[in-house]
Amino acid sequence: MISLKKMKRDASVNMKRHVINPVAHNQFSTFVVGQKQKTEKHAEITMSDIATKLRYVYTQMQIKKVPNQLIMQGFVDNNIKSYLDTISRAILAEHSARDQAQKKLFERLEQIEKLVQKLLHEKKNSQETVMKQCVPRAQSISSVVHHLAHMTCEEN
Repeated sequence: MISLKKMKRDASVNMKRHVINPVAHNQFSTFVVGQKQKTEKHAEITMSDIATKLRYVYTQMQIKKVPNQLIMQGFVDNNIKSYLDTISRAILAEHSARDQAQKKLFERLEQIEKLVQKLLHEKKNSQETVMKQCVPRAQSISSVVHHLAHMTCEEN
């Protein structure tokens, strides 16, 4: 059996390799899509939680092996590691895609907030200029009316 220390070392090497070489395709397995929908409903799951669960599944599979299958054990171990590596790559790809999407959303939100602030400021400035323009006109109109009234009073 493989020691737990060796499994952790192999897993960390694999994780580093996968982070450096992300998945090249944009399509994820149906397992990842289904898990994405489930995790959206529940609390956020961390990468360490997933790694712990994967290690647990791997150790349980090691325990359940029959001694008669020692010949196939290496082949099965490689298949299991490959399967777990595929899952971890898909999880990392999904995680990075979510992070990128979240960053884009926050950038767009900041842009929208700036635009709204700019529009509110422009609205306030335009209202102030309209009010300033209306006040002198009203004063000039009332002074003209007052002057005309005064002239008519003098004529009478």
